[in-house]
Amino acid sequence: MSAWKKLLAAEGPPAPPPAAEDPWAVAEQQTRPASLHEGFEDGRRARRGAGWWTWAKRIAVGVLLLAGFIQLVVKPVRNVLADDTPAREDTAPVSLQAAGATATGFALDYLSSGGTTAAGQRAAALEHWLYPGAFSEAADVGSWGGDAVLLADSATVQDTARVGSDAAVLAVQVRVRTFTPAGTGTKPPAPAAPQKGGSAAFSPQVPAGYSAGPAYWLRLLVPVMRSGSAVLVTAPGPVFSGDAPTPVPVTVESDAAENEVLLGPATKILQAYAAGDLQYVAAPGADLAGLDGAFSVAGVSNVRVATAGKEDASRTLAADVEWTLAGTTATVTQTYGLRLRGAGSSAPQLEHIGVLEPTRPDK
Repeated sequence: MSAWKKLLAAEGPPAPPPAAEDPWAVAEQQTRPASLHEGFEDGRRARRGAGWWTWAKRIAVGVLLLAGFIQLVVKPVRNVLADDTPAREDTAPVSLQAAGATATGFALDYLSSGGTTAAGQRAAALEHWLYPGAFSEAADVGSWGGDAVLLADSATVQDTARVGSDAAVLAVQVRVRTFTPAGTGTKPPAPAAPQKGGSAAFSPQVPAGYSAGPAYWLRLLVPVMRSGSAVLVTAPGPVFSGDAPTPVPVTVESDAAENEVLLGPATKILQAYAAGDLQYVAAPGADLAGLDGAFSVAGVSNVRVATAGKEDASRTLAADVEWTLAGTTATVTQTYGLRLRGAGSSAPQLEHIGVLEPTRPDK
């Protein structure tokens, strides 16, 4: 019994709930800013700290994104577009339009002559068209001798032949009027003036006392070669021809034993070619026109018969030919290439004649 009483006494009545705290008292006990301004500053500092961290994270993310963009997009595109390979020579065929502009301009200056008094002006005009190093000086291209004055105009390209990708030979027709000292030459009717054509950069003056001589349409084969972005006249220089501009391969080595042997036959062939009388010198099947009497042969020299092809039916040779323009005293020397059939016989026949294959002086 006493045990039950002890238990009941231990339990006793329930304890009363704790008294509610006074919120105003609690607020009083908390630390408060000394003033309203101090509380505002504390809040602003808290917000400023959070804003700096936010911007720092944003900048970091932006830098990472930019680096990834450069690595994954910019560099691959730059590598595709960039040309890090060494510069290569242009392999596209030489522009025939540019070649034509060079050939016609050169032909006009080449076929104009004012005698020895204007030789310097003519050389300066020719220099503009020449491949650097192809000729030791402009006079080597072909200086006119004699006292005639030549005025060239109306140059037009009639035919072209590519030689590889860097060179070409162009057939240019030019009207040339001649003027001679009174009492020399003849005066056939002048050709009709063309409807279009250029003018020579070099145009000499006709001295007093000169009279108009014959006028001709001359056809000049001009070898040109690409030099960087330009197209210029190269060695061995131009030649007069009424035939296709297909060049004759260059003679690298000559056969000394044959050079003198073929000098006489080559001279006869060139005389026939100048007159246009080719029936006895042209090889069967050869399509040759000749120069139709516009020139006569003043001399043939420096014949060089190619060593290659001794056993062939045809041989090639090079020769320097001095021409005299008909009806005048004007002379000029040009280097020709000829391909002869039956070169070992006493009467070889002409298969082809024209300009020698264009050469690059720096190779």
